[in-house]
Order: sequence, then C-alpha cells, then structure tokens
Amino acid sequence: MESNIKTIVIECSDIMLNGIVSCLSNKPDIRVVGHTSKISQISELIKKEKHDLVLLGPMMNDIYGEDISGAIKNKYPEVRVACINYDDYPSNIDDRIKETLS
Repeated sequence: MESNIKTIVIECSDIMLNGIVSCLSNKPDIRVVGHTSKISQISELIKKEKHDLVLLGPMMNDIYGEDISGAIKNKYPEVRVACINYDDYPSNIDDRIKETLS
C-alpha cells in the first residue's frame, strides 16, 4: 500500500466536507490534495491535482453518487472513486480508501 495516498474529497455539505478533511488530516498515510462542495469544480480538481483517488462524501454519494461516479469513470477511466456512507465511522473511511486502491 502506498505510504501517502493523495485524495480529492467531494461533499456537497461544507460542514460534512470540513469534517471529512479534518478526519483524514489525522491519518498519516492519507493526504487531501483537493476538496470541493461544488459539482462544477470536480472536473477541474481531477485535472489539476495529482491524486490516487476521489472520495465522495455521504451526502454527495446519497444524492448524486451513481451519476457522479459514472461521469468521473466515463471521462477519466483511470480515476478510482470511493464512496462513504452516513453510517461509516471515521475510522472506517481510510479502510474504504485502501479497499478502493487494492
């Protein structure tokens, strides 16, 4: 497993987004290289930031998950997308990231 997983976080709620970014900042093997709450900025972030995966937060996943995941995979087939759910504990988020990369 990579020692520093570069992650882009996408979540439509700023409060949830900040919480996820804060949670991941405590993980020594994960680095958030970009984040947004705006769908219109996703493509720009993917093109601009060198990353290992895109992480969809629970609200974004619940509302737009399949549409966004599908659009990302169609436009950027090499990009890996992980999704977290409302019932995921903070300690499980890094497990989802690592599972997606394995």
